[in-house]
Amino acid sequence: MLGEMRRPKAKETVIDIICIAIYIICISLSKYRISSIVSIAVFTFYCMHIMEDKGYFYIKYLYIVFVTFAAIVSCAIIEFGSLYLKELRVSAHYYGSLPLFVLSYHILFRTLISFEKVNRAKIRLAKFKIVERKETRIIKYISIFTLLIVLACFVKVLPHPAFLNSLERADYARMYGVTGILGQLAANIPRLIIFPYILFLSKNKRNKTLAASCIFFAVLYYFWTGNKFGVFFQLLYIFLMVFSEYIAARIGKQKLKKIVVKIGIAFAGLIVITLVIQSFTYKGRIWVYFQQRIASQGQLWWRIFGLYNGTPHVSEFWNEIVAAFTAKSDVIDNIGANYGIYKMMYLCLPSSVVDAYLKAGYRYTEAGFASMLYYFGFVGPIIYALLMGGTFGLFINKLCKAINNHDFIRIYIYVRFILLATTSFSMFIFKPFFTIAQLVLYLYLIFTHNKKVRIGSITIGDKTWISGIHNYGIRYFRVSDVASNGVTSRSR
Repeated sequence: MLGEMRRPKAKETVIDIICIAIYIICISLSKYRISSIVSIAVFTFYCMHIMEDKGYFYIKYLYIVFVTFAAIVSCAIIEFGSLYLKELRVSAHYYGSLPLFVLSYHILFRTLISFEKVNRAKIRLAKFKIVERKETRIIKYISIFTLLIVLACFVKVLPHPAFLNSLERADYARMYGVTGILGQLAANIPRLIIFPYILFLSKNKRNKTLAASCIFFAVLYYFWTGNKFGVFFQLLYIFLMVFSEYIAARIGKQKLKKIVVKIGIAFAGLIVITLVIQSFTYKGRIWVYFQQRIASQGQLWWRIFGLYNGTPHVSEFWNEIVAAFTAKSDVIDNIGANYGIYKMMYLCLPSSVVDAYLKAGYRYTEAGFASMLYYFGFVGPIIYALLMGGTFGLFINKLCKAINNHDFIRIYIYVRFILLATTSFSMFIFKPFFTIAQLVLYLYLIFTHNKKVRIGSITIGDKTWISGIHNYGIRYFRVSDVASNGVTSRSR
C-alpha cells in the first residue's frame, strides 16, 4: 500500500474541468494582471491536491515537477518584475503569457497522472532483494566498470580544477575535457549510475561501499569539470525515480509530505551550493547572476508570446522534421541553424548576438513550449504537453518494469531514453532519437518484446533455455527445454 486514499474518479474530472475553465477565462483576459495571478493560484491549488492524493508523483516525476515550477516562477518574475534580461537584451514587462503557460503545464501533469492510472509500474523495492548470485555479480561488475570510467576521467582532469581556473563547463570541456573513447565512455556515466543505485540495496557492505564510491567520485568529477547544477540534478532525479515507490511504500501520507518538503529543502541547498561554486568564476554580483539564471527558464516563452501573440507558423515546422534527421550535435556547429532552440534564439535576438553565443559554445534553455507556440499558436503548447507527458510516462514506467524484472539491458536503454527525452523536451531537438544507435535499440526492444533476456542466461518465450558455454573467451549458446513457467535448472 502507498498510504494514499484515492479520490473518486468523478471528483478528479470535476477538479480538472473547473481548473481548465478558469485557465481559459484567464487566457481570454490575459491583458489584465489579475488573470495571471488567478492562473498561478489555481495551479497552486491543483498541485496541493496532487500532494494530498498522489504524493509519490513529486518524487517519481521530480524532473517534470522541477522544470514546471522553475519555468512558471521564472515567467512570473519576468511578467511582474522590472529587471533587465541580459540574455534577451530587453527589459522585462507584462505580456500576459502566464495563463497559457500554466494551462500547458497543468495538462502535462494531468497527462502523467492519467498515464499512471493505466500503466503505472511500481518498483517493488520494498520487497526487492538481489537474491541470485549471478544477478548480484552482474550489477556489481557493471558498477565496477562505472567506477573505473569515473576514476579514469577524474584522473585525466585532476590537475586542472575548473574552480581554480575560473572556467565555465563549456570552456573547460574545450580546454581540458576528456575526449576520444574516454569521452564517449564518460557520456554514459549518467546512464550507468543507476546500477550502483540498485547495488546500494545489497546487504553486503562491500557492495554498498562500491556503490557509494561510484556516486561520490561521479559527483566529484562533475564538480571538478565546472558543472554547476544540471548534472547533479540529473543524478538526483534518477535516484529518486528508482526509489520513489520504496519511499512511498514504507511511509504514510503525512510522512510522504515531509519527504517532499525535505526534497525541496535539498534543492534549495543545491542552488545555494551552485551559487557558491559560481562565485569562483562569475565576475559581478552573484545575486544578479541568480536573477538572470532564474529568468532564463521562462524567457524564450515570454519573448515569443510577446513578439507573435500566438500567431501560428505551421509551414515552417518542416524545418523541425528535417532537423530530426540532420541536426548537428555540437552547439558551435549550429550557427545559423533554423530549428529547435537555435531558431527561437534567432527569433528573439539579433543574429550577430546569437552567432557570438553559439561560437562560444553556449545556448539558452527551455525552448519546447515556446517552439510549439510559434509553430502552432495557442494550441501548440497543449499538444506538446500531451505528447511529452505520454513520452515521460511511458519511458519512466518501462524503466520501473525493467528494474522489477532485473532486465539489465532494458534498464540501460530506458535510462538512456529518459535522459534523451529531458534534453529534447527542453531544447526541442529530437535528432538523438533518430540515430543509428537508437535504431539498433528500437530493433532490440521490438524483437525482445514480451521476452526476458538476461546476461549470461537467456530465456526466450516459454520453450527454450539458452545457457552459455565458453570457448576461446567467446560465449556460445546451446538450447534445452524449459518448464512452462519459464524456469529451469542452469546447465553447468
